[in-house]
Amino acid sequence: MRVIAAAALAGALTLAHAAGSVRVAEAWIEEGPPDVPVLAGYATIHNPTAQTARVLNVSSPRAERIEIHRSEITENTVTMTRVDELPIPPGGEIRFTPAGYHLMIYGVAQPPAAGEKLPVEFEFDGARKVTVEAIVRRSEGSAGAVEGSGQVEDAP
Repeated sequence: MRVIAAAALAGALTLAHAAGSVRVAEAWIEEGPPDVPVLAGYATIHNPTAQTARVLNVSSPRAERIEIHRSEITENTVTMTRVDELPIPPGGEIRFTPAGYHLMIYGVAQPPAAGEKLPVEFEFDGARKVTVEAIVRRSEGSAGAVEGSGQVEDAP
């Protein structure tokens, strides 16, 4: 009986950890022309925790660097600004879109083709990291992707 109770408790703790972790989902990268060294990436970050989670860095072994940018449209002008730190509110989410927050992926030596996957790592405050496999897709019909999901891994 104690073994069953201990196993049930361990299972409940595992589920609680998974439910209380920051997640990155729907990660995808827009396929670009072969001669353009900059790509755009998108994802949704869910923060079901009771504290603000901050994205501090995004990287990939396939890119020189990745930056978070925010596009804003004001009076027929689009401006794009680099964001050094992105807070995700408690119980909230941030959806990366072409007209809002998005990833700018610089220095991809060999541009990926549609269907390929690129590893992308999101680093959060507290040394927490989420690595996802972002699928590369053509821009048409790209809304609603569900591939490329990951969950925070606490640093050792």
